[in-house]
Amino acid sequence: MGSAGDPLVTYGSYSSRALERGVPTAVGVDSSSNMKIIFRSGGVTESQDSMARAAETTIRRFAMQSAARELLPREGVAKCMRAGHPRDDGTWGVDVLYAPLKAAAHFGGLQCCKSVWHCPVCAAKISERRRVELAEGLESWLTFTAGERRRTLLVTFTLAHERSDDLSLVFGALKRARALLVSGRAAVRFASDHGIAGMVRALELTHGLNGWHPHLHVLYFFNCEVPILSFETAIKERWSQCVSAAGRYASWEHGCDVRFSDSDISNYIAKWGKEPDWTTAHEMTKAVTKSGRRKGRTPMQLLADYLAGDTAAGALWLQYAINFKGERQLRWSNGFRERLGLSKEKSDEQIALEQEEIAVILSSLTTGAWRIVLANDARGELLEVASRGDPAQVEAFLTQLGAGAGSSYWNAF
Repeated sequence: MGSAGDPLVTYGSYSSRALERGVPTAVGVDSSSNMKIIFRSGGVTESQDSMARAAETTIRRFAMQSAARELLPREGVAKCMRAGHPRDDGTWGVDVLYAPLKAAAHFGGLQCCKSVWHCPVCAAKISERRRVELAEGLESWLTFTAGERRRTLLVTFTLAHERSDDLSLVFGALKRARALLVSGRAAVRFASDHGIAGMVRALELTHGLNGWHPHLHVLYFFNCEVPILSFETAIKERWSQCVSAAGRYASWEHGCDVRFSDSDISNYIAKWGKEPDWTTAHEMTKAVTKSGRRKGRTPMQLLADYLAGDTAAGALWLQYAINFKGERQLRWSNGFRERLGLSKEKSDEQIALEQEEIAVILSSLTTGAWRIVLANDARGELLEVASRGDPAQVEAFLTQLGAGAGSSYWNAF
């Protein structure tokens, strides 16, 4: 991430209770600062800069997860990475683990909400796995079709909307139109006429001056070279018909946009305030976590704005959370994953619960010590310290919080 429009970077002023108390993290930071990452004009290596940005990102995600908890107190996100569950031996506690292969830290022994729509922490993990899967699929397709003239296109579908439109109505119409587009005899005939081998569909949503703007990114894979102009005309006509049948309207100019995949994708992504070197895989899977400030605010931007004190943004995010719950972030057409040689698709729940195969325990916290971490809103800062893989630094941080092994609270619960 780390682009100028990214809310995880924009809201760098966030400060937890631990930071307000002056608890130092001493991980990749200036010795005179309490957690704030210092990006010096010189003398900082690329790896140090990357580590610092990753640490900032982790802290912001946990901060926004806390904001989501306020808005959805009865959903799983309210307990995600907060409430514990018993270990295999029946004991309770929270482990701080370090994965050397990725130089990253995570918690063990905690409940996970597994929601790609509600939780910034889970969304980051699930979206990244989906991106990797899509990148592997693209690579497999290019290998499979090497030496052949076959086309891949990125098509964006949307429909007309107004500021007064309720999200459930607009989103519902979009889903109905999409179902009509890919089902029935007309859909089979369209795919056959144009040599469509398979599709991958991703959901995206923004909110701007004209209200809610739900749209679909669909990656089309073709068995042959496709005349772009004739396909564009055909898909626009078919989409207009499907939207009309769903009770809405899609303009010829804006309802359907056809792009040449990676050759055009850099300009498309730059339009949304992201790095121009992102690949098609990033665009398809990172919609939940990216910022869309130029054309409206994405759900993550709305949540970040709520964290910064914008209650109206929180109300909008709540509408999104209610309507998108249960939706699939990425959907492959039937049989296409198998054709590309990809493994069986895992659910969001399975991905969220996965742990690194090789991880070492840096610290094991009792229930009482963990409560102190939660009371100080210091989960992100604790992981930032643990990402260096040094148990001594983790213990020093916990001691500053009053949750260290020598604290009177350590064995109090």
